[in-house]
Amino acid sequence: MGSWKQGTFNIRNKEKYIGSKEPFYRSSWEERFMNWCDNNPNIVRWSSEEIKIPYIISENGFSKTHNYYPDFYIEVINKEMNLKKYVVEIKPYNQGPIKEENKEVYVPKPPKNKNAKSLKRYYLECKTYMKNTLKWQAAKTYCLRNGFEFIVLTRKDVCNF
Repeated sequence: MGSWKQGTFNIRNKEKYIGSKEPFYRSSWEERFMNWCDNNPNIVRWSSEEIKIPYIISENGFSKTHNYYPDFYIEVINKEMNLKKYVVEIKPYNQGPIKEENKEVYVPKPPKNKNAKSLKRYYLECKTYMKNTLKWQAAKTYCLRNGFEFIVLTRKDVCNF
């Protein structure tokens, strides 16, 4: 299963969780976010990996539809006492948005060292970047149609919860 912390989250405030299956975290950041959703009085309802968003990947002249399941859906009462709905994705910092530079997302940088290992890592980073970009474009369209907001959080964001 890899070296990430994973497991089933123990919900304490069951009335807030609207998922059809037990929430399963795939990192300590997701676990921390689940704790925050479960315990924050401003979070009215939440779920984990419940929304299905189709997106298309085109490679080598072929297009195939895939399904993207964002990490979370949350409903929050904001400071103005309005209900806001969010679709939330949690990613490592090197795959998330660069807020301070006003960019959508990190773009992989070509390696200085052009050995096979570095080039393979760069290829995989580029593939992840392209896949995330397609998923997030589809998520933004889905959210716009449904009155939600799509946000990507990184470790830096989640550690503030």
